[in-house]
Amino acid sequence: MSIRPSQTKRGREWLTNFADSEQSTATLLLDSLQFVNATQVKDGLRSRIEEVGPRFRGEKCLLLPVLSIEDIDRQVECVKKYSRYTGSPFDASNEDPAGLSQDCRGYNTKTRHVAYLTFEPGVFIPATPGSEAAVASLLREFTGERPESNGYQWLHPASTLSELREHRCHVIVLATDYIGSGRQVLEFAATLARNPRLRSWRSFGRLKFVVVAYAASERGRRALNSARDVDATFIYRPAPSFRDAYWTPEERQAIEEMCLKYTPKRKKFEALGHKGSAGLFVAPDSVPNNIPYILRRVQSGWRHFFNNRSFPADLRHELNQYDPPLRDPARLATIANQQRLARALQSGDVRMPADRLIAVLALMNASAQTCESLTHQLGLPDDDIAAMLKFLERSGMITGSMTVTPRGRQEIHSARRLNRVSTAGLAGSMENYYPRTLRWGAEWGI
Repeated sequence: MSIRPSQTKRGREWLTNFADSEQSTATLLLDSLQFVNATQVKDGLRSRIEEVGPRFRGEKCLLLPVLSIEDIDRQVECVKKYSRYTGSPFDASNEDPAGLSQDCRGYNTKTRHVAYLTFEPGVFIPATPGSEAAVASLLREFTGERPESNGYQWLHPASTLSELREHRCHVIVLATDYIGSGRQVLEFAATLARNPRLRSWRSFGRLKFVVVAYAASERGRRALNSARDVDATFIYRPAPSFRDAYWTPEERQAIEEMCLKYTPKRKKFEALGHKGSAGLFVAPDSVPNNIPYILRRVQSGWRHFFNNRSFPADLRHELNQYDPPLRDPARLATIANQQRLARALQSGDVRMPADRLIAVLALMNASAQTCESLTHQLGLPDDDIAAMLKFLERSGMITGSMTVTPRGRQEIHSARRLNRVSTAGLAGSMENYYPRTLRWGAEWGI
C-alpha cells in the first residue's frame, strides 16, 4: 500500500515548519500534489505520439523535444566555446542555406531566437538537461539514433531544413512531459514560427505545429488552444492546480494565505509558483517552478521537502507507487448543485462506475462543459473522459454537442430517488415487531 506525501520522512519533517493550527492545511496541500514516475510519463507520452501518426494520415512528422529559452541560450554559448577552442566554424548561421540570414533581417536575432538560424532545435541538448533528455530519449524510439535512420513516418530531431523539404515534412511535433502556464512551449514554438521558410510553408497550409504532452494544467491548455503558433494539442491527462484542486473555498484561501506567510519577502512573487500559476503536478526528472515556493524552499532553519528544483532520490523511492485518490462523485454532484443526487451517491446506492457517469451528467446539466473541463474536474485521463462521453452519447443521454437529453435528465432524476427507501428500522434485529398505536385508534383516542 502506498503512503501519502505527508507520511514520508521528508513530509513529516516539512510539516514541523508550521504551527499546530496550520498542520491540517499544510497536510492538505502536501497530499494534493500529483506525483508520476518515469514509466507513467513515458507510456502516456508514447501513446499520444502514436495517436498523431494516424491523425495526419501517414504524413512525415518531425519530432522535437521542447527546449526553454534558457536551454537555447546555453546551447548557443556552448557552441561558441566549442568554436573558440577547436577553431571550428561550427555555428548554426554558417550552415544557413541559400542566404536564409538575409530573409531574417526583420528579426533581432541577438534578442529573439530563430530556429535553424540562431540555434539548431534538435542537434544539441545542454550538458545538464532536465526532462528534455528523457523526452529526447523517447523520441529516438520512433526515429532511430541518427537522422539517416529516420522511421517510416518520423523524422529525427537533428534533421535540417533541407532534409525537411526533401522528405516533404508536413507536421512538426513539439513533445514535452508537462505544461504548466504554457509559456515554455509557446516561446519554443515562436522560434519556429519566426523562421521564414517554416512560416511560408505554414501560410500555404503545408506545415502544422502540434504539441504533445503527458500532462497539462487547465491554464496551460487554454493558452495553447488560443495560441496562433500551435495548430493542435494532444494531452494524455490533466495536471492539477489550485484552480481545480479538490478543496473547499475556505481550504483554498487558508492554503494561499499559508503560502504567502511562509515565503520570504524577496520571493513573494513565487509564493504560488511561477506567475501565480499554483501548480500541483510534479514530474519525475525535475520539480516545476510553478508549484508553491514553500515546497521548493531551501534555507537555513527550514526543513525542506524538495531540494529546490531537484527531486530527492529518497523521496522518489518512497513515492514511487503513490497514486492520489480519485475524485468523489458525490462532491462533484454537490458542485453541480444536485444535493439529493449527492446524498444518493454518498449513500452508496449508485455503484461504481455508474456513479461517475451520473456525476458527469449532473455537471453537464448544470453548466456547459467540454471534454477538457470534465477531465480536470474528475482528474481522469482524456481517454477515460472521452470513453464516458462516447458511452453517454451512444446511450442517448447526451447529444454530439454535449447537451444533456431528456433521457439523460431522467437518469439524473432516477438516481436522485435511489436513496428514498423507507424501512421499518428492523435492520440487524430479529425481534418481532408490534405496532404500539394504530392509526384509526389514535383518531379516537384509543
